[in-house]
Amino acid sequence: MSLGLASVLVLPRILDLSMVSGWFPAYYYVNYYRFGFVKRALVGTLLTPLNVICGMDVRLFALLAFSVGLMVFTILFWKLFSEATSASVWLTVGMRWRLALMFAFSPAIFLHLAYDAGRTDVFWLSCGIAALLLAFSKSLPFLFKFLSILLLSFASLLIYEGSVFVIVPFLSVVLERSDRRRGLAAALVYALLMALLTLAIQHFGSFEEGSAVLVELLSGTAPGLGDPLSIVLTGDLVTDNFHHALGSQFNWFGNNPVILAYALVWVLLLVRLTRASSDFLRSGLILATPFFGLFLNIIALDYIRYLSLVLCVSAMSILCLLVFDPVAARGLQGRVPLLGMLLLGFVLGPFGVVPDHALPLNPLSFIMSAGG
Repeated sequence: MSLGLASVLVLPRILDLSMVSGWFPAYYYVNYYRFGFVKRALVGTLLTPLNVICGMDVRLFALLAFSVGLMVFTILFWKLFSEATSASVWLTVGMRWRLALMFAFSPAIFLHLAYDAGRTDVFWLSCGIAALLLAFSKSLPFLFKFLSILLLSFASLLIYEGSVFVIVPFLSVVLERSDRRRGLAAALVYALLMALLTLAIQHFGSFEEGSAVLVELLSGTAPGLGDPLSIVLTGDLVTDNFHHALGSQFNWFGNNPVILAYALVWVLLLVRLTRASSDFLRSGLILATPFFGLFLNIIALDYIRYLSLVLCVSAMSILCLLVFDPVAARGLQGRVPLLGMLLLGFVLGPFGVVPDHALPLNPLSFIMSAGG
């Protein structure tokens, strides 16, 4: 169902490639072979042999690669859902269905990712879910799980260094919770290494030869690639955005009361889960850490995108809590909480990326823009 809903949003872009943002194709072609060590180049590095063989339109290639990534993300997400919900005897069949539908129709998970088709977020999110599935394994040695999570998190940073805000705090808490004896030490080491690796990527990952050389290399890699990445790979985008964010109004929810209302209802659901759990503090940490991702708004400007990513990882945190503390499922009892979220998601449609298009396919978005 979630793939079907996503396909409705992806298909028009396949039929009309001009709908695919000019930003996206370059991420599937920039690689370590021709550009040296540059940030956000892992996906392009892995796909370089394939895109050379295919020789298709750069936008079509990016869209098809994204679609495969979205399928992988979807399979992993529902695998996590299956393991989490089967672990709790407190969840009835009806509650499981309502929770599944809430996630499937959420404006911030499959619908947002599909509307923003072509971006590489699905790849690092898949790394995050794979890390969670490893953490839940009871047959694997703890050291193997720790190293695997470390490797998957490093891959996430090489896909998008901003993922450190969204996924690393959350996985740190998961590591601590996964082993009573070694979990805390592993979590601290993990968080420290991820912070150092992020700083290294940020410092060494710029393309030092400048914009002109970047344009030449991109054009030589595939016809039709322009220069959408200079601002990311050759400039100090973090500093520029930081000064811009400090000078702008509070805009983390796109100044859109409907978006804010959805986020608040989601948080109220998390509060219910926390109160129903057997360990208020540790359960609260699991559910709260994905919201560190909102601090991306201080150094970048895709406000609604970051809220969507935060809520996507928050959905993973709900499933994690059901694994670690099955009794917390009592917070999902009653039809009102889940049906309310489902109804809101069904009415809103996909979240957009920027404040001007916070609800891109919803008439409310145009009303808000006209009112502003």
